[in-house]
Amino acid sequence: MLRTLLILSIVALTACGNSDQYEANLKYAEDAKKAGTPILIDNIGPSRPNSAGGVDVEIGITNISDKTIKYISYTVKPHNAVGDVVRGDISRNSLERLQETGPIASGKRSNRGTYWGNVWYNYSIKCIKLTRVHITYMDKSSRTFTSSASIQKMLRPGVKNSCGVQY
Repeated sequence: MLRTLLILSIVALTACGNSDQYEANLKYAEDAKKAGTPILIDNIGPSRPNSAGGVDVEIGITNISDKTIKYISYTVKPHNAVGDVVRGDISRNSLERLQETGPIASGKRSNRGTYWGNVWYNYSIKCIKLTRVHITYMDKSSRTFTSSASIQKMLRPGVKNSCGVQY
């Protein structure tokens, strides 16, 4: 019970001070935890291309499970401004696997491994779509999420792709 209150407090603190948003975040976190969602994605997105076309990726999460996370593996796919899948100009890959290393304790936000530099080189990348999340816990158990619905439940209210790609 104390751990659940701690998790809900942390998630609630991410609200911008607006009481309606605070209540929405609190309810969403409670409902997500009850539904078995282990993380809430606080932010996800690409950077603007650098001078060479390199695009970075940033993903931030809050662990709302009762277990400590050892690793999170994200599979992401880039899209252009009209929602079409694009590839890296050098790697020719669209799908990329990004790994975050914990530990991320229950109720805590990720604070390292959430930024990956030059994942693709392509000036047209405007947003990314998360297609798979694989979580490994310190007790060696793991969970994998691949459905659009399960990934959508992980997105904190207000978190969207910058170009409106729908899950």
